[in-house]
Amino acid sequence: MQIVSKCGIKLVNAARPEHTIQHYDTSASHIIASAENSLRQLGTDHLDLLLIHQPSGNYVAGYKLMEKAYKEGKVKAIGFSGYPQKIFKFICEQAEVDCVLSYNQHTLQNTRFSDETVPYLKAKGVGVMNAGPFSARLLTNAPLPAWLKEPEEVKAAARAAAGAQLRADPGHPHRVAPWRYQHLADLAGLHGRALRS
Repeated sequence: MQIVSKCGIKLVNAARPEHTIQHYDTSASHIIASAENSLRQLGTDHLDLLLIHQPSGNYVAGYKLMEKAYKEGKVKAIGFSGYPQKIFKFICEQAEVDCVLSYNQHTLQNTRFSDETVPYLKAKGVGVMNAGPFSARLLTNAPLPAWLKEPEEVKAAARAAAGAQLRADPGHPHRVAPWRYQHLADLAGLHGRALRS
């Protein structure tokens, strides 16, 4: 088992009343506070991996403190997560990165991460993780986030697939059943096709 935590985002919730708005905070003070909070809440003296969630603003100072935590043994590996593919090369050229997490860029209808970025990361010895294989609810009937950058034709095809799933399994309107992935991808005309925006 690996203990992984992300830092760099302040969420509005009852457990954190000091966070009055939701926003990214990659400042050095927030990165350290977030990492210390993860250690305390998880009841451990180290994290196997600490990631900055979507580097923005002055994330360099925060990343430098993550490097310090690495040297002190509080963190065994450091890295970041991101959506835009250009961020991976940009940061990896400037800092020591152990692992990255990409989201919504290796999905049923989009293989950009594995096609364009993984070969570069592999050559640099950077570990990779993938999140968001359903592309932010794209293959469901749930509302899509405004930041989702998939082309409208992909959104329409995915909604058609989700509609077919709903007709086949009306008891689960927001879920794509695992055994139907291939069927739905074929139905929507997405199988084996990497669409790029």
